[in-house]
Amino acid sequence: MKTARKGGHSLDVTSITYGGQLGLAYSILDNLSFAAGLRYVHGKQVMSIYSGYFNELGNGGDEISYKANGWTVSGVFGLHYRPIETVDLAVQYQAKSSVKYKVKDVEGKLADDFGIYNGKTFHTDLPAALNLGAGWQVLEPLYLSASFNYYFNYFADQNSILGETDYDNSWEVALGADYKFCKWVSASLGFQYGNQGTNDSSNSSFNPVLDSFCVGTGVEFYPVENLTVTLSGLFATYFDTDYYLSGNKTTLSKDVTNLSIGVTYHFPSL
Repeated sequence: MKTARKGGHSLDVTSITYGGQLGLAYSILDNLSFAAGLRYVHGKQVMSIYSGYFNELGNGGDEISYKANGWTVSGVFGLHYRPIETVDLAVQYQAKSSVKYKVKDVEGKLADDFGIYNGKTFHTDLPAALNLGAGWQVLEPLYLSASFNYYFNYFADQNSILGETDYDNSWEVALGADYKFCKWVSASLGFQYGNQGTNDSSNSSFNPVLDSFCVGTGVEFYPVENLTVTLSGLFATYFDTDYYLSGNKTTLSKDVTNLSIGVTYHFPSL
């Protein structure tokens, strides 16, 4: 249990988005294939506001808190084209994931003054995205790649329980390299810069949207034919941005570390 000294205050927020995707691919021609899939997104939020003044104002304690959950299913579509044997071109479109959160377990008599009450709903969507990629098999063990992602934030509601936030469209550019050491092991390394559509009057203290630079790496193992096991990690550093809320300056910043494991099985041709 966290307590705040009289006159002190703090805001604690946990916001987690889980996702899973199931899809299939079909080869239309020898050098052209189509893919489609469904993406499941589930979001959870927990917020607590502490203030030494709340109890004096009749809150019944020094904390206001709530929980919220939301989920949705959306589509993903893609094309892959190989004009020559050593070059790959790909395009993918991810439809907007419209995540509607519903508030529950509200604590604190003053919560309603902040617009926080049981049953309230709000949207924090994942915007539609267009992904472009290109790859080149330079040498037998070395593969170089580049990608460009564009996010249609104009058409998504990326709000929080405390109000609306409007973002401009945003983009990312990335470079990567894959190297296959032997038939059982390969590794990859990549870099990415992201330019986000924020300004000093529109952002979210729940999940700050900031320009960033990311480094990612991974290792793939092929223990048996058609089976791939992937271990990967990513570190993203986000550039500090000033944000003005009701005329008060706040500096937003964050760092993110992701670790993942994946298993892929390719069914042999019939």
